[in-house]
Amino acid sequence: MAPTQNKVNRNPVQDSRDSPTCHTFQIFVKNFANSKDYPFDVEREYRVEKLMDEIFERLGVPTDQQKLTYAGKNLERGMTLGHYHIKEHSTVLLTARLRGG
Repeated sequence: MAPTQNKVNRNPVQDSRDSPTCHTFQIFVKNFANSKDYPFDVEREYRVEKLMDEIFERLGVPTDQQKLTYAGKNLERGMTLGHYHIKEHSTVLLTARLRGG
């Protein structure tokens, strides 16, 4: 008799959480202006500008006025969140850029 394997076959359509392209997790954006934390669902592959766009949509802060900081580093638009080692439950600080004049 052949040994039985305890292997579970999953339908990739029904169980997308195991897909290598789907790694959504929650982070928090702390708005320095009001000291409130806002949850955002993101992926490691998100570019900083995508997060900035979502902040604009939800909080109304224009992207050109956003300064995002994590672990003492300013986040650059072209970089991914994974580049900065941002993971589940991390908090990114949002401050408004001051206009000179």
